[in-house]
This record gives sequence, C-alpha cells and structure tokens, in this order.
Amino acid sequence: MRFPARKVRTSIVRRALLGVGGCLFLLFPSCIYQPPVSSKSWETWQRGSDDSPNLLAKAFFGSAEEVKAILNEKGDVAVPVRRWARMGNGTLAIRFVDEKGRTLRTVESGGELFVEGLPGQTYSIQVRNDTDIVMEVLPFVDGLDLETSLEGDLKRRGRLLGPRQETVFGSRVDEAGREEPLRFRATGGPMALDRTSATGVVGSVFVAVFHGRGDDSFDDLPARERLRPSAIGGLQTFPQRRYAPMRLPYQYR
Repeated sequence: MRFPARKVRTSIVRRALLGVGGCLFLLFPSCIYQPPVSSKSWETWQRGSDDSPNLLAKAFFGSAEEVKAILNEKGDVAVPVRRWARMGNGTLAIRFVDEKGRTLRTVESGGELFVEGLPGQTYSIQVRNDTDIVMEVLPFVDGLDLETSLEGDLKRRGRLLGPRQETVFGSRVDEAGREEPLRFRATGGPMALDRTSATGVVGSVFVAVFHGRGDDSFDDLPARERLRPSAIGGLQTFPQRRYAPMRLPYQYR
C-alpha cells in the first residue's frame, strides 16, 4: 500500500517534534517541574525562633517629596526598584502595587525600601519566597497587625510560603472588625527613620520572615554550598543547579 507523500511528511514532522520535546523535558526538568526541596509538611512545620525573625524587611512610604526628604536625611546610595525588591540576604522579594496591579515607584537604600504613596491610596503587598525551603511571613502595617488591627506582635502566627511561592496581602481588619482594602494612611516622614520598633511605625510596612526549625541560615553557608542540586537529582550544573541567595554587598554596612 502506498501512502500519499503529504501524509508521510506530516508524520515525520510530528515524530521529530515529539522527539525534540522529549529531549527538552530531559534537559530542563527544573524548568518544567520544581517539587519542594524541604521534606517538612505544613502540619509539622515549626519556627526556628519564636520571636526572632531571620529577616525583618522594612519599607517606608510617603509622597514623592517626602520620599526625597527621607532619602536626603538617610544620606545613602539610592537604587530604583523596577519590579521586585530583593530583601536582606535575598531569601525574600517584595513588591508594592496599586489597585490596577502597577508597581508603585520604589527606591532601595541601605537595605530598606521607600515607596511613593499618598494617604487614602489603595495598594497591595506582594511577597515571594525565593528559596527552596518553607518559610513564614508576618506583615505589619503602621506597626499594626493586619488581622487584628492591634499593635504588632512577633509571636503571632503569619502565613506559610512554600518554595518559590508568592502571596498577596491586600486587606486589613479595622477597629470594628470589618475587612477593608489596604490604604496608605498618615506618613511618618524623615522622623520615621529615628523611631525604633520591631513591628514598624506609622508610615511603614515591616515583614518578618521566619525559617523553620533545623533549616540552615543562608548567611552561614560557605560559597560552594550555595549551589544546590535540584530535587530531581543530577549534577550541580545548569539546568539542575539552584542558587542559594546571598547577602547583597551594599546592604547592612
């Protein structure tokens, strides 16, 4: 039996495409499927420390003029943030967006963020776990807890984030117990930098990050151990290679 040349060519092309797809799947497993490296389950996860976060990400907000005044008062190098801001030792990334999902104008200086936002403006806090471990994130706005509207408490439980997972905080509970969108309130101005509080002050957003019990501190890892093999297995070369976040050189001087 003789088959039309057109059908034969189509069959050959399909087989070739399937072969290429299979090769790509074998070559780039970490790009297609990324299972959690941590073996801990959500039920058994425990903080490494009850009230001492591994990272305390800090952001201050105000009008364009107020942010400029704060940066002048700070007198440090200021770097514009395009989308995500890599915080601390790089284990966490934060992004502030308006009600339309547009990134608010943000500047990083000395490991802290300065966000342009006017009182009454609606916004959301996007947080991303940039590690291969499970971590807990607990945000405070104006020094207050988002779920109780009471003064922030580091011992209260936050939200668990799996490896490479993102989450959004876009609402808060007011004094009457009603849920409302997050809005910028009164700004703290340059004086906010002089006030000390583990959970933040008026005109600030602090995010406490807790690692699980037994998880290594990335700051203590030697350089060779910062390259982790993929959970699927294989050599520590691309594409299986995983990068463990490192401290940024210009932060925490």
